[in-house]
Amino acid sequence: MAPAVTTTDAPSRRLPALSWIPEEGQLFWMVATAPGRGFAALAARPAWLLLFLVVFGLNAAYTRPMLPLATQAALSEVSTKAGPQSADGEARIGRQVRTGQIIGIVMSPVLLLFKWLAVAMLLWAAVTLVGGYVSLRAMFSLAAHANVPLILGYFMNLQLLLVRGPDAIGGLDDLRPRLGLNAFLPGASPGIDVWLGSIGPLDVWFVLLLVIGLEQMAQVSRRTAVGLALGYWLLSTGLQASLAGFGR
Repeated sequence: MAPAVTTTDAPSRRLPALSWIPEEGQLFWMVATAPGRGFAALAARPAWLLLFLVVFGLNAAYTRPMLPLATQAALSEVSTKAGPQSADGEARIGRQVRTGQIIGIVMSPVLLLFKWLAVAMLLWAAVTLVGGYVSLRAMFSLAAHANVPLILGYFMNLQLLLVRGPDAIGGLDDLRPRLGLNAFLPGASPGIDVWLGSIGPLDVWFVLLLVIGLEQMAQVSRRTAVGLALGYWLLSTGLQASLAGFGR
């Protein structure tokens, strides 16, 4: 009878020091602190639900504190284009902003899942084209976890806006994240602002996570992973820049 074969090189999905945290939470921590090990564990068991719930919860928690800032930005934008508003006009704009935020809370889970799915399908198609094989579920988990730096940047921007307060908001442009090179050129056009804003430490972290995740989960070479990650970054940033400049 042939001896039983045991594998000892499979990465553990449990961290003894964090045993009180759910397994998906430990996977998230591993991706953030030891990406190679974390993505190798995700390859064995793709996960995303806990991360989705955390992002949705934080987004909902920030909605109420952000209401005065969003209202001030909308009032400033309307006043610039149509002149000062009456008290009734300001109240109407406030109601519209509040309604928009409620719709945003309702739609944000769908939009977040759609974004991750779109990224996953794009990466899955790219890996398939270069001769690799990976499941769409694995790419969905990769898309969710690789986007953590960008999600972190989004909430960092919200916190910075809250610290500055409504008085520092002169229009909708002031709500844009300033965590990249766009912090040094605040008067740039919307399209250029997007490109500059996509060059920063959090974006570098995102691309690195994408490279490591593709290596571990899609089993492609590092050169291929770098090419796919940079190609995705260029495509997504170019699309955002085009949409930002549309109609301006």
